[in-house]
Amino acid sequence: MEYEGNHFAVLQEIADFSKLGELVEGLLHDRLRVRSRDARLDCPEPPTNQPRPYYYSMRLVERVWARQYHFVMSDFQTLVLQGSGQQIGSFVSQEELDRASVALTAHQKPFNGLDDVVQSLFYSGAEFARGSIATVTVSAPAYSHIEKIEEVRGRTYDITVMGPPSARPDEFRLNVIMRPASGPSIRRSMRFAKRDVASHGGYLRMKKRVQVVDAPFVEAFLVRGGEPVDLSSFYLPTSSTANPRLNAQLTFDPDGKKLTELLFPTGERPRADTFEIGISWLLFLCGFQTVSHGLHAGKLNDEVDCLAFVPLSRNVLAIECTTADLNPTKLVKFANRCSLLREALPDFEVLPMAATSVGQVTTTESKTAAELGIAVLTRPEIEEVLRRAGDNAAPSEIYQFFRTKVVGSFDRDPRSPVF
Repeated sequence: MEYEGNHFAVLQEIADFSKLGELVEGLLHDRLRVRSRDARLDCPEPPTNQPRPYYYSMRLVERVWARQYHFVMSDFQTLVLQGSGQQIGSFVSQEELDRASVALTAHQKPFNGLDDVVQSLFYSGAEFARGSIATVTVSAPAYSHIEKIEEVRGRTYDITVMGPPSARPDEFRLNVIMRPASGPSIRRSMRFAKRDVASHGGYLRMKKRVQVVDAPFVEAFLVRGGEPVDLSSFYLPTSSTANPRLNAQLTFDPDGKKLTELLFPTGERPRADTFEIGISWLLFLCGFQTVSHGLHAGKLNDEVDCLAFVPLSRNVLAIECTTADLNPTKLVKFANRCSLLREALPDFEVLPMAATSVGQVTTTESKTAAELGIAVLTRPEIEEVLRRAGDNAAPSEIYQFFRTKVVGSFDRDPRSPVF
């Protein structure tokens, strides 16, 4: 970059990938061609001020680390060419650095990452900048990664990937390795085709549906042109493995005594807030991503007691907890709050659920809940969910169990999957 007064010329893109060979050839001869102009790449070496070339090294930065290595800020696997020269302080005065700092930090960042680059290079009055090494960094992002993994139904997932605008679907392949608790790993390789393209307005986006066997650990590799460009791994609950959340609970709650007290309260006036804690714990043990909003210390206005998101899906539970009968007036208020939640989460299926510690509900309560599309969880259902947590059932499986607890028929959310 060059500056004159407070005006800077910022170099954002110097060459596309098809001209990488020409770019590297120029760097090896200490020059950089920007459009039709050549710029010299060297540093004056004191005290003679003779030009000294940059020394280069190259490394591949994987996506998980492609954040700030050598000023690279990218959400893609990135090939980084780093050139090192002389100390900045040997040929740039502090006064010039101060001028650069004032000018550069006075403007909004022109593109993602530049602001962080200039902030790390220019500090007014900071000795670190003058002692830093002059560098030239050339980054070549792959512009390809796994964007999203979403469960469609039991152990069936849609994996969405992204590629650069100029890419073709047949350049990509999805490799999946499933590692069962025992026995050899199961490997699948799937090539993308035109039918897998979800959109091609700008970046190429494709989706592949994958059936996963009963394996607790799954790795998905995105491959382009024979080279892996991204990796995503995730754990899945299976009946062949112990529930790690339950084991952790029992470490500090021997025999689950406290959990039992919270879920199945006794006495004449059991407290609803302790029951809410028990329901939140239970859903966490089942693998849901849970949060409690109804407890006294963290109570919100007009909230639902608990939210529970199903991992790798667009399903969420909204739970109202009570240790008494289901008050029809409260059920109506609860349904209205769930309507607000649906408006806030238009891409999600929101399932309202009323959890009560009583053994059964009345016909009137069941009818009101059914009319409002609210699932009802009583003590027998809670005992069943606790059993499934012990079997390490998948959260999506338990969510489907909850959906069956809406008494009678109700209007399905149009966004919900069809099984």
